[in-house]
Formats: sequence, structure tokens, C-alpha cells
Amino acid sequence: MHYAVPRILADHGLLERLYTDTYIGNKKKLKTLLVSTPSAIRPRALDRWLGRSSVSIPSELVTNFERLGLEYKFSRRFLRKNSDLDRIYADFGRRFCEQVAEYGFGEADIVYCFNGAALEVFKAAKIEKKLCVLEQTMAPLAVSARLIRAEEDRWPQYTNGEASAPFRLTSEREEAEWLLADIIVCPSQFVVDGIAERGGPAEKCYILPYGVGDAKLHGLQPKPKTLTAEPLRILFCGEVGLRKGAHYLLEAVKQVQSRSVEVRLAGAVALPSEVVKSAPKNMRFEGRVPRSQIMPLYSWADVLVLPSICEGSATVIYEAIMSGISVICTPNSGPPNHSGITVIPAGDLKALVHSLETFQTTSDTFSYNSADEYSLNGYGKRIIKMLDQVKINLQ
Repeated sequence: MHYAVPRILADHGLLERLYTDTYIGNKKKLKTLLVSTPSAIRPRALDRWLGRSSVSIPSELVTNFERLGLEYKFSRRFLRKNSDLDRIYADFGRRFCEQVAEYGFGEADIVYCFNGAALEVFKAAKIEKKLCVLEQTMAPLAVSARLIRAEEDRWPQYTNGEASAPFRLTSEREEAEWLLADIIVCPSQFVVDGIAERGGPAEKCYILPYGVGDAKLHGLQPKPKTLTAEPLRILFCGEVGLRKGAHYLLEAVKQVQSRSVEVRLAGAVALPSEVVKSAPKNMRFEGRVPRSQIMPLYSWADVLVLPSICEGSATVIYEAIMSGISVICTPNSGPPNHSGITVIPAGDLKALVHSLETFQTTSDTFSYNSADEYSLNGYGKRIIKMLDQVKINLQ
């Protein structure tokens, strides 16, 4: 979300402090030096790091643990087994939270944390009688493991058998955070249902759909699209793997008969190499795309296709809406209610093929004025309203 929550709080004069790991926004001289490097020779990893900044957040309000963040990135870089990643996630989540608790909460009366990075913070905050708000960004890890395991059984050629391995340590931390939270902010009903499935406190959940920044800031002018020429241009954004349903898009492209299509997949590839090598020739794997370079892909596309198996509420759906293109997704993607979105059942290959063969762009594309509900401004209004209600209800 590119620091959406702290940006909103800072804009309203409500941010006491942002704690994070690697962050370049408070290193102005270094950032200036790195930005001066020609973009043609800058590694994508450097572009991603340069994205860890926000001009909306005063640098004096940011405390970041650079060493911990870099150590975390290095530690996970060569790991492939989920059991090893689980250990890394749990260990660094604990260490991050302990550092936050050590630095303290200042004059804040509300502590806002994200799932997996809250447990020790909330324990310390409870001692000081702070209100604890947890944002559950996606369905619980145990629910995700169950859903992806079913996909592995159905599509063994698309997995190495590791995707559904349970994150036991991280899941335990996640579920312990629910018990300490005064309220759990969820981006979709799908997430609330997942918490309820795990026996979590669904009564604490508050559904708060996301919002994204104005596409005009990225030089993109949303406009109605008409399909006057072939091929149909399909965009997939996110990790190219089982969880986001990339395998259904690959299978569907093979089966579409009534029209030609062209597909671009933007995101780290988590499929076996032989699957990528044997993919249809009209599919182009872009790899990781820095935020600064993603908007031209929305401009190119006719439709975003995201047949996800497990999400929270995919922000790429909001970006697509704000960019004036239609969306085909599943309820598990956590989509907002909008006429430009076609929702098909998760795991339904026939429905996806049919949607692609019969696809027509919607004429109900957003203008900037009517898009406020799904803009960062609309999201900010929802967050402030939620925090006001939290303080009133828990007094």
C-alpha cells in the first residue's frame, strides 16, 4: 500500500511515529545520489528500495531499523522451503516488534500494526493501556495453506509441493495477535470469513476496503477503452504462482478459441521453470516490476485478470479501476463492489475461459471525480472514521 496508513495519519496530523525496517525517505542525501544514477543502468532492486519513501511523511516522524531490514532481506534471499521461511518470518517479526516496544509509543493513544508484526508491540501497548488496532492484510495463513494445498492436489504440475506447507510459527503469532487486538481491520469479507474459520474473534472485525493514489500522478489518463482490434490485452499483476491463480490464467489462455489474446504477467515467478518454458508464446513474463514502472502496463491492458485463490483485497484491482480498465477476478481476491469488475468463482477454469471469450470493456469507467470512493482520499476518510469509532466504542 506504499505507506498509505501512515501517510493518511500524517496528513491529518495524527501520526506520532512510523516504525519500519528499510527506508530511504529519511536519507535525503543518499536518495538524491541514487536517483541521479541513470535509470537505464539502475538495478530493479535499487528502484524498489528507492520506492521505500514517502514525501507525505515527515522524516523526523520515521524510525527505521535499517540493519534489521537488510539482515532480513539477506536471510530470506536463498531460502526456498516454507519451513525455513516460517522460521525467518517469526524470528524477524519478533525482533522487529521488540525493537519497536523498546523505543516506545510516545504520546500515542492508539497503536496500529499489521499482521505478523504486532505481537510483542501489542503486549507492551496493553501494559500502557493503549488501544490496539490490527490490520489483517490477507486471509489467515492456515486458511491460505488449506486452499493452496487443494490447488496442489488438483494441479501438481504447477507446484514443487512447498506452496501449501504450513507456516506454523508465523500462524501462531498471527492468531495470538487477534486475541490482543481491540479491533481487527479487514479489507474484505473473505478475510473475516477466514478469521471465523480459524475460531478467531470475528466480532472484532471491521471491514474497510482499500483505496489507491490518483493515476494522474503517474502520467496515466484513464479513458474508456474499445475493443476495435485484436488481440485482447490481458494483464496479470502479482506473484505468478498458485496463490494468485496464475495457473488458471495459463490454462485458460490455452483454451480460448474465439479470439486472440496477448498476456503480460508482472511479478516474481513462483512456478516451476518447465511451466514457464512451456507457456504459450503469447504470454510474456515481466518479472518483478518496480512501482514506478507499473502504470504503463495498465495503460497497455484491456483487462486485469486475477483469478486468486487467497488474498486480502488485491490493491492491483483498485489500481486497474482507477486506470480505467476492467477486471476479472474471484471473490477470494477481495474485490470492491464496482460495475467494471466481473467476479467468477475461485478455481472455475470454465468460467474464466468463458469470461475471456465473451469479454467486453465496460463503458462505466471512472472519472476522477466519481472515483473518490476507491482513491487514497476515500480510503483516508474510511480510516479516520474507523479510528474515531474505535475510540468512542472502547472508552
